[in-house]
Amino acid sequence: MAIEVPNLYDPLLYLYDVPYYQKFYFHKSHLWYFTPTSLAKLMYKNDFQGKVFPLQEYNILNHMNWIYTNAPQATATPGRIKPILSLRKDLDPKVKKNLNNFIQSVDLGYKNKLGELGATSCLFYIGKLKK
Repeated sequence: MAIEVPNLYDPLLYLYDVPYYQKFYFHKSHLWYFTPTSLAKLMYKNDFQGKVFPLQEYNILNHMNWIYTNAPQATATPGRIKPILSLRKDLDPKVKKNLNNFIQSVDLGYKNKLGELGATSCLFYIGKLKK
């Protein structure tokens, strides 16, 4: 069994002060929200054994957008891909590559830190039925 569920400890709720995000996050399509403990207990009670993993779907630029504008980006796509800086078109390609490599390494470090803190957008469970 592999499932992905919303984490009650989403970083934009749990770590940052982004008032509109709470209304945005808690909506009808998410019927339940989980913590690592509640998800593990639910799966155990339903005869599964496995592990819960933190999963951060959205990148650091998406979070910075929310923090500074208190609003979502126009579409989810830029927030779900590797972050790419909006750089001048005539900028040296080597400089562009260097800066985008930098922001992508920052993003990876950010996602890892959120995982360590248990503050990620989702929780991923993988397990199997108990014998």
